[in-house]
Amino acid sequence: MKCILQFRKKTGVPADIYFSKLEDKKWTLFEKANFAKGQKAGEMKPNVSYDGKKIYFTAYNTDFTDTSIWYLNRLNNGWSDAIKLDSPLNEPSAITILDRSLKNVVYKSYLQSR
Repeated sequence: MKCILQFRKKTGVPADIYFSKLEDKKWTLFEKANFAKGQKAGEMKPNVSYDGKKIYFTAYNTDFTDTSIWYLNRLNNGWSDAIKLDSPLNEPSAITILDRSLKNVVYKSYLQSR
């Protein structure tokens, strides 16, 4: 299945991810994805794995606490429920830097408290 993922952010409102599918050689209207199913206020920056078996995205609370990376697994008939990535990347002490000059590469470093 061919699909387009994008996120939209309006001032004062949490970001949402939307998708459109190619059906009968036509793209459907964009629909809200709601990957986290209400577990988080906002969802943004969707990325599909190279093999197409996972979708990674960022989800956050309205006060931007617990901003973290989540993912979905491709199933035979759709996608799994969202799973928070179990990684030091999601620790509160991780720093995220987005450098557009590196073609949207996201760099996260893990800082250990001393």
